[in-house]
Amino acid sequence: MTQGGLILRAEVGPFCSPITIIEWLGRLTMRPATEDRVGKEAHRFSKPQAWTALVVGLVLLVAAVLRFWNIAAHGFDNLYYSPAALSMASNWHNFWYAAFDPAGFLAIGKPPGAFWMQALSVRIFGFNSIAIHLPQVIAGLLSVLIVFLLARRVTSVPGAAFAAFIMAVTPASVAADRSNLADSWLLLILLGASILVLSGSDTGNVKRLALGAALVGVGFLTKFMVAFLSIPALFLTYAISAPIALRRRLTHLGFAVVVVTLVSLVWLVAVDLTPCDKRPYIAETNDNSTLSLAFGFQGVGRILSRAYPALERVGPPPVSRSWGPFPGQETAGSDRVSRRNRIPGRFAHPGSPGGRGPSSQVITGHGGAPGLFRLANRDMAGHITWFLPVILVGIIAAICRSSPAKTWRKPHRDMFFWIIWFLTFAGVFSLPRTFIHPYYLTLLAPAVAVLTAVAAGGLWAALERSGRFVILPVVAVAFTLLWHVRILDFYPSWAWWLVPLLSVAGLASVFGLLVAKTPIYRKSALGLAGAAAFVCPLLWAATPALAPVGRMVPIADPALLEYWETVAVQGERPTHLPDLVSFLRANHHGERFILAVRDIHWAAPVILKTGEAVMAFGGYHGHKEILSAEEFARMVSTGEVRYVLIAPVHMGRIAGASQQTSARNGIEEWVKINGTLVPVEEWQSPDVDTTGTPATMPMWGPTEMMVSRMYGKPTLELYDCRTAHE
Repeated sequence: MTQGGLILRAEVGPFCSPITIIEWLGRLTMRPATEDRVGKEAHRFSKPQAWTALVVGLVLLVAAVLRFWNIAAHGFDNLYYSPAALSMASNWHNFWYAAFDPAGFLAIGKPPGAFWMQALSVRIFGFNSIAIHLPQVIAGLLSVLIVFLLARRVTSVPGAAFAAFIMAVTPASVAADRSNLADSWLLLILLGASILVLSGSDTGNVKRLALGAALVGVGFLTKFMVAFLSIPALFLTYAISAPIALRRRLTHLGFAVVVVTLVSLVWLVAVDLTPCDKRPYIAETNDNSTLSLAFGFQGVGRILSRAYPALERVGPPPVSRSWGPFPGQETAGSDRVSRRNRIPGRFAHPGSPGGRGPSSQVITGHGGAPGLFRLANRDMAGHITWFLPVILVGIIAAICRSSPAKTWRKPHRDMFFWIIWFLTFAGVFSLPRTFIHPYYLTLLAPAVAVLTAVAAGGLWAALERSGRFVILPVVAVAFTLLWHVRILDFYPSWAWWLVPLLSVAGLASVFGLLVAKTPIYRKSALGLAGAAAFVCPLLWAATPALAPVGRMVPIADPALLEYWETVAVQGERPTHLPDLVSFLRANHHGERFILAVRDIHWAAPVILKTGEAVMAFGGYHGHKEILSAEEFARMVSTGEVRYVLIAPVHMGRIAGASQQTSARNGIEEWVKINGTLVPVEEWQSPDVDTTGTPATMPMWGPTEMMVSRMYGKPTLELYDCRTAHE
C-alpha cells in the first residue's frame, strides 16, 4: 500500500490482523511522509493557509445558517429548562443549585453545566428565545471546528473540511444545536477531551491525558453518566498506543481515573453537604440527593429501569407511511379518520393495556423499538445514518488489505479511537429498552464524520488507478443510493421526487466510473454521487428551520413540515392561561409562590408568562412526595402559597411519561377539603372552545400543542387556600 492510495490483494487470507482495518483507514488519505518542504517558508498568511481558512469559513457559514435560521421562532422549546435558565439567572444561589423556579424550591433533575451557560446568556442578553438558544448554537459551531481539527490529524485539508461539512449538516446535530438541551455542550466538551487525549497518546504526555480526563468530568456535570461513554475510546486508545512503557501507561491511566472521579463529584458532594433547607429539592429523587440522581435515576436507572413503555395500537389499520393524523385534525369524540391522514402504527399513551412496541415505521421522538437495528428505524435513520454505507465499504476494503503494520502510528491511533467511539455510543443507543431521543445521536456524529471522510478519501485516491480498483467506489455509490432509497421509503410524499433524482445521479455516477478512462472523469463521476448524497441530509437538517415550532423533544424530520402545514399554520389555540395569569397577578400579595401545581409541566408556562415562582410540589412528573400535606399546610398558614391549580389529567398521561402519576395526592386532597374553589368565571375565558382540543399529540411534544391540551380544559380547578388558616 502506498500512502494516499489503495492496493487490493487478489489473494486474501482467511484471517486478518486486528490492526488491519485501523491501518487502512488511517493511511488512506495521508500525504507522503517524505514531502519535501525544503525552501518553503512558513508564512503566517500563506496561500494554502488562506484557502484553508476560506474552506473552513464556508463550512462554518453553512453550519451557522442551519442553526441560526428562524431560531427565535422556536420560542422556549423544552418547557422544563427555559424556566430554569430564568431562575438560575435571577440570583447566584439559584445559579449554583440549578433551581427550576425563581423561589429555589425545586432543582432540575439534571446537572447544571449546560444550563449555567444559558443562565449567563440570559444575564447578558435578557430573558428571550435568542438568549436561551445562543449557547447551544455556539457550542455546535465550535464542535464543527473541532471536528475539522481532529480529522486533520489523519487526512488532508479537503478531507478534514469534508468531515466538518458532514458534521455541520448531520440532522441530529442540527436538531440538538437548535434546542435548549444539554447535548450540544456535552459533545463540545467531549471533543475537547478527545483532542487532549489523542495528542497525549502521540507522546505519552500525562498532563494532556489528565486535562482530557478533567474535561470528561466536566462532561459528567453536563449530562451525568452519558459523558462516561467516551472513556472506553479515550482510555483504551492511550493504553494501547501511547509510546511509553506499559507500566507508565497504566500509572497515567490510574491518575486519569482519579481526576475524572474528583471533577465529577465536586459539585454533587458540595450540593449534598448543603443542609436541605438551604437549597432546592433535587427533582426525581426520593432522598433529595444529587448522588442518587446522578447514579440512580439519571444513571443506571436510565438503562435498567426506564424501559420503553408498552404502546397500544388504536384506530383503523394504516394505509400509508405518511405522518398523520395531526393533533387538531380530529376533534375530541371523532370516530373517523380520513384515509389520507392515518398514522402508520398510531399509538395510544404508554402503559395502555395490551400494548406492544412501536413499529419501525413510526416516528415517536423516543427512538422506536430497541434492538440491533434501532438506528435503522424511522425515528433514527434520517438523523445519522446517511453515510454509513461509505464506512462499511471502507471496512470491507480494509479486510482486503495486505501486510499489517507492526507498530501504531497517529492514523492507526485515531481510527481505533473513532471506531471504539462509534461502537460504544451506537451500542448504548441501540440495545437498552429505554427512551433514546434522536437528538442523542449528535454524539455519534463526529465519529461518522471522520470515518466517512477518511473512507471517502481512500475511494477518491483509488480512482487514480484503473481496473479492479474502481470496484470499491462503484460499490460505495450503489450501497449509498440503496440506503437513501430505503430511508425515503418511510416518506412517500418526498420519495416520489427524491428517489428518481438520486437514482439518476447514482446510475450516472456508476456508469461514469465504469466507462471513464482517465482519473479526472472518474473523479467527476464520483463527485456527482457525493453531491447527490448530501441532498437528503441537507433537507432533513433544514426541517427544524423550515418548521420552527417549540418542541419538548427536538427532531429533524419531514414530519415537522407536515405538522407545520396542517396544524401549526392554524395559529396558537386559545387557552385559559392568559386569564389565569391576569387573575394571579391581580391577587398576588407578596406570597412566595404565585401558584402551586402538581408537576413542572403545569408550572413552566406560568413561570414563563409571569417570571414569578410557581411551586411544583410533585416534582417533574408529579409522583414525588417533596412535601407532606402537613408541611404544605404550614406553608399556607405562613402566607407562602395561596392558590393551587388542580388538573384532572397529569402530564404523566399526556406526555407519555416513563413513570406514571398516581391519581391520589395528599396535598391535592388537603386543598380540596380546606381550600375554597374559585368560580371559573373569575379566571377562565369564555372564548376557549374545548371541542377542538386534540385527542392525541406527537410524542415529540410540540409545546404549543401541550399547553393547549393542558390549559384548554374546562375541568381545571383553582383553589384559594387563604381561608384555610383564617
